[in-house]
Amino acid sequence: MGITGQILKLRNMNVEKLKQARLDRQWRAQTTAPFIGDVYKDLKTVRVDVEVTFKNAVLRSSSVKEWGCDLTPSDRLYLHCECTNKDCTGEGFDLTSVLQKALATRSCIEGEMFCNGKEDWKYIRSVGCSCMTCLKYKIDPQFTSTL
Repeated sequence: MGITGQILKLRNMNVEKLKQARLDRQWRAQTTAPFIGDVYKDLKTVRVDVEVTFKNAVLRSSSVKEWGCDLTPSDRLYLHCECTNKDCTGEGFDLTSVLQKALATRSCIEGEMFCNGKEDWKYIRSVGCSCMTCLKYKIDPQFTSTL
């Protein structure tokens, strides 16, 4: 194996370590979060609707992924969505603070977030080359009673 092959192997090992560290952080955040029902006793459900748009600057194309789910009192007070760009260097989208705000204010919250990563690991040290993924969300909690 030549020096170029050794450098690429080392770089790939570092990328894998970074990816694993990111997964470990997300797992810890999820498993240590309280259950929603323990914090909000009168919660029935939380409807979450998400639309993720990934714009590929190189191919000049985009893809849209939509999904929704209902969180219940037995779910954790943690909400995270992965970036749809499989090569993204970012952490994805942490919607936990938005979920907490929707529950605390007992109101529907809509908004959007942009990915904090680079479009590909080969651009990790480059200026620019940001991931062009946008996440639009709607979080709508429903309670059994009103305060």
